[in-house]
Amino acid sequence: MVVSAPAVEKPASAEALAETLHEAASQRLGVIPVGGGRASGMGDPALRCDVELHTTRLDRVVEHSQADMVVSVEAGITLEALQEHLARAGQFLPIDPFHSPGHTIGGLLATGWTGPLRLRFGSPR
Repeated sequence: MVVSAPAVEKPASAEALAETLHEAASQRLGVIPVGGGRASGMGDPALRCDVELHTTRLDRVVEHSQADMVVSVEAGITLEALQEHLARAGQFLPIDPFHSPGHTIGGLLATGWTGPLRLRFGSPR
Protein backbone atom coordinates (compact mmCIF):
# COMPACT_ATOMS: atom_id res chain seq x y z
CA MET A 1 0.00 0.00 0.00
CA VAL A 2 1.28 3.45 -0.90
CA VAL A 3 0.09 6.33 1.24
CA SER A 4 0.99 9.87 0.31
CA ALA A 5 0.47 12.97 2.40
CA PRO A 6 -1.24 15.96 0.84
CA ALA A 7 0.80 18.93 -0.27
CA VAL A 8 0.54 21.87 2.13
CA GLU A 9 0.19 25.39 0.75
CA LYS A 10 0.24 28.51 2.94
CA PRO A 11 -0.42 31.53 0.72
CA ALA A 12 0.27 34.95 2.25
CA SER A 13 -1.80 37.05 -0.17
CA ALA A 14 -5.03 36.89 -2.14
CA GLU A 15 -2.96 36.71 -5.32
CA ALA A 16 -0.97 33.71 -4.04
CA LEU A 17 -4.22 32.06 -2.95
CA ALA A 18 -5.74 32.56 -6.41
CA GLU A 19 -2.60 31.18 -8.05
CA THR A 20 -2.63 28.10 -5.81
CA LEU A 21 -6.30 27.43 -6.54
CA HIS A 22 -5.79 27.96 -10.28
CA GLU A 23 -2.91 25.49 -10.32
CA ALA A 24 -4.87 22.93 -8.28
CA ALA A 25 -7.89 23.28 -10.56
CA SER A 26 -5.80 22.87 -13.70
CA GLN A 27 -4.46 19.58 -12.28
CA ARG A 28 -7.90 18.56 -10.95
CA LEU A 29 -6.57 18.27 -7.39
CA GLY A 30 -8.78 18.01 -4.32
CA VAL A 31 -8.26 21.05 -2.06
CA ILE A 32 -9.23 21.23 1.62
CA PRO A 33 -9.12 24.63 3.36
CA VAL A 34 -7.57 24.68 6.83
CA GLY A 35 -7.77 27.63 9.20
CA GLY A 36 -7.26 27.23 12.91
CA GLY A 37 -8.11 23.52 12.69
CA ARG A 38 -10.87 23.79 15.31
CA ALA A 39 -13.58 22.26 13.11
CA SER A 40 -11.61 19.77 11.04
CA GLY A 41 -13.88 16.92 12.14
CA MET A 42 -17.10 18.64 11.07
CA GLY A 43 -19.10 17.65 8.03
CA ASP A 44 -18.71 14.71 5.72
CA PRO A 45 -15.20 13.32 5.42
CA ALA A 46 -13.34 14.53 2.35
CA LEU A 47 -13.30 12.03 -0.47
CA ARG A 48 -9.92 13.29 -1.57
CA CYS A 49 -7.32 15.70 -0.26
CA ASP A 50 -4.39 16.40 -2.54
CA VAL A 51 -3.70 19.87 -1.16
CA GLU A 52 -4.24 21.33 2.32
CA LEU A 53 -4.73 25.06 1.85
CA HIS A 54 -3.83 26.77 5.14
CA THR A 55 -5.24 30.29 5.57
CA THR A 56 -3.32 31.27 8.71
CA ARG A 57 -1.01 33.63 6.79
CA LEU A 58 -4.05 35.44 5.36
CA ASP A 59 -4.46 37.29 8.64
CA ARG A 60 -4.86 40.97 7.88
CA VAL A 61 -7.53 43.60 8.34
CA VAL A 62 -8.18 44.75 4.78
CA GLU A 63 -10.39 47.72 5.58
CA HIS A 64 -12.06 49.14 8.68
CA SER A 65 -14.56 51.99 8.53
CA GLN A 66 -15.16 52.94 12.14
CA ALA A 67 -17.94 55.40 11.25
CA ASP A 68 -19.81 52.82 9.15
CA MET A 69 -19.05 50.01 11.63
CA VAL A 70 -17.80 47.81 8.78
CA VAL A 71 -14.64 45.72 8.74
CA SER A 72 -13.24 43.52 5.97
CA VAL A 73 -10.65 40.91 6.90
CA GLU A 74 -8.79 38.01 5.38
CA ALA A 75 -10.01 34.52 6.27
CA GLY A 76 -7.06 33.54 8.46
CA ILE A 77 -7.24 36.34 11.02
CA THR A 78 -8.13 35.00 14.46
CA LEU A 79 -11.12 36.26 16.37
CA GLU A 80 -8.78 37.47 19.13
CA ALA A 81 -6.65 39.53 16.72
CA LEU A 82 -9.73 41.07 15.13
CA GLN A 83 -11.27 41.90 18.52
CA GLU A 84 -8.00 43.59 19.57
CA HIS A 85 -8.02 45.68 16.39
CA LEU A 86 -11.66 46.69 16.83
CA ALA A 87 -11.22 47.46 20.55
CA ARG A 88 -8.75 50.22 19.66
CA ALA A 89 -11.70 51.91 17.93
CA GLY A 90 -14.13 51.18 20.78
CA GLN A 91 -15.86 48.45 18.76
CA PHE A 92 -16.20 44.67 18.84
CA LEU A 93 -17.45 41.89 16.60
CA PRO A 94 -20.54 40.44 18.30
CA ILE A 95 -19.74 36.78 17.92
CA ASP A 96 -18.85 34.57 20.85
CA PRO A 97 -18.24 30.94 19.97
CA PHE A 98 -17.44 28.60 22.80
CA HIS A 99 -13.77 27.64 23.18
CA SER A 100 -12.80 30.73 21.22
CA PRO A 101 -8.97 30.78 21.29
CA GLY A 102 -7.49 30.24 17.85
CA HIS A 103 -10.68 30.29 15.79
CA THR A 104 -10.19 32.04 12.46
CA ILE A 105 -12.88 34.30 11.06
CA GLY A 106 -13.03 32.18 7.91
CA GLY A 107 -13.62 29.06 9.97
CA LEU A 108 -16.27 30.69 12.14
CA LEU A 109 -18.18 31.92 9.10
CA ALA A 110 -17.83 28.57 7.33
CA THR A 111 -19.18 26.62 10.32
CA GLY A 112 -21.72 29.17 11.53
CA TRP A 113 -20.22 29.08 15.03
CA THR A 114 -21.14 32.62 15.96
CA GLY A 115 -22.54 32.03 19.44
CA PRO A 116 -25.57 33.40 21.25
CA LEU A 117 -24.78 37.08 20.62
CA ARG A 118 -26.17 36.59 17.10
CA LEU A 119 -29.64 36.53 18.69
CA ARG A 120 -29.18 40.17 19.67
CA PHE A 121 -26.95 41.49 16.88
CA GLY A 122 -27.64 39.13 13.96
CA SER A 123 -25.22 36.90 12.10
CA PRO A 124 -22.10 38.33 10.48
CA ARG A 125 -22.04 38.79 6.73
